[in-house]
Amino acid sequence: MDARHIVATALTAGLLAACTSHPHHRTAPTPSGTKTAPPTPTSPSPSPSRTGLPHPKDGHDLSACRDARCEVVVSSGDRLVLAPKYRIGPVRINVAHGSVDFRSTSADGFQTEFLDQTPDQGGPSTFNEVDFAVTAVQGKKAVIKLTHH
Repeated sequence: MDARHIVATALTAGLLAACTSHPHHRTAPTPSGTKTAPPTPTSPSPSPSRTGLPHPKDGHDLSACRDARCEVVVSSGDRLVLAPKYRIGPVRINVAHGSVDFRSTSADGFQTEFLDQTPDQGGPSTFNEVDFAVTAVQGKKAVIKLTHH
């Protein structure tokens, strides 16, 4: 045998040994003449998913937002009414497509809109020193948190 055949044979043997020694593809030897089922793939079992929204401090009590300090569950069509001292008209809520829209028109006609607010946007949106934050969205409901500076 010449040197090229020896090197090629050694490389082939090495590659075959590497392929058969992979721990995920080993099968137990079987008596001749019997068939084995293909190995069952192993995958981690899915971790239990969290269902539902987190339980906010003020639940569904939208009147808790009057003082601009609340954490509540909201749905499309809900309205938040803040105390007049905050100079923010009733805030209309829309929840859709994983985000929340806040819309308000003050008594003097000034309109404010915070659109497509999400939990991971990097922080709250602020108007008249009131922070509007979205903590979670699921389907047509969301948990929001209002704070005042």
